Amino acid sequence: MVKETVNWVKSFFLNYIWLGVCLILVAVIISQKNSKDSQFITVLVELLKTIGVSIMVAAVFSFAASTSEFMDKIRELLQEIIVNRKFLGNIAPESKKLALHALLHPSDAETNRYADIDDYYDLYVNRTLDISARNVRGNYQVNGTVFKDLTANKVAIHAIYSYRLFPSSAGFGSLDLAFYKEDVLSRCDRITISTPEGDKKVIESPEMKEQKHGKNILKKYSYDLSEYNGKFQHIDIELIATEYGFDHWILHEFQALQPTDGFKYTLHCMDGLSVKKSLVFVFDANYYIEEQDHGIFSISCNQWITEGAGVAVIIAPKESNGKELEENSQQEKKLANLISGTAD
Repeated sequence: MVKETVNWVKSFFLNYIWLGVCLILVAVIISQKNSKDSQFITVLVELLKTIGVSIMVAAVFSFAASTSEFMDKIRELLQEIIVNRKFLGNIAPESKKLALHALLHPSDAETNRYADIDDYYDLYVNRTLDISARNVRGNYQVNGTVFKDLTANKVAIHAIYSYRLFPSSAGFGSLDLAFYKEDVLSRCDRITISTPEGDKKVIESPEMKEQKHGKNILKKYSYDLSEYNGKFQHIDIELIATEYGFDHWILHEFQALQPTDGFKYTLHCMDGLSVKKSLVFVFDANYYIEEQDHGIFSISCNQWITEGAGVAVIIAPKESNGKELEENSQQEKKLANLISGTAD
């Protein structure tokens, strides 16, 4: 270790740094021995000082450039810029937008075929850049139990919705939950918000208020999550809700309102009920449907899904013949809206 230190000191001082020191010392001696009124002496002294300092600085940088640590660092920076292009992810949003527009630009042949094709490219560029402004969810789980509520004489689903929420550039946003006004019995039983530090906030039976949304009137509850902004990289959300259908069937819907990293939707059918029909609205991702003999039905997807993706499931008694699809125009309208992608 001592030998390496000695060699390091020698390599540092046995270079041009001594020449720089000597020039500065000569300049100091000349300035002390001669009159300061002489312009020639003044210019000579300042010149020697400047040259001496320049040589010393150049010697220091030359020494640094010859060390392995310095070269490794420069090599790493060049690799990130030229090979990995990591710098693109750290540039300003406006510069990033210009870069994407330059890459995703229609060819001359495409422009000649359709003059406004450039607007179509711009649409996808803008959507891509908006990703940072959206919350994303991971580990989304829906676990529901379907049963006959003898008191209400309706089919009901008691479901637990759980997921991990990641903030956008603006924070966590708000937690929103809504039912159609006609679903008088449907309710949210509990909301639980958990942080990585183990803290938990529980909201029992949140009060839902009527709110107009398009042509529909909803019972809606909203909770502002801004108190978690800047404090945590993620929070965990759990919703427990009970949703009611009709006397012998129910339409259950799940729709992703945010980009979601996969999901698993599971129903446990009780009281002689079973899944009669299921529709899955997932694009550019694989999904799997499993139905087991003991009343467990599941749909799973292990890839990213975009907003609007989801499932619609109709549950009815096993011996029913499917006429429940024609029994209620409101539920038919909801199903049609969901299929067309216009569900609220």
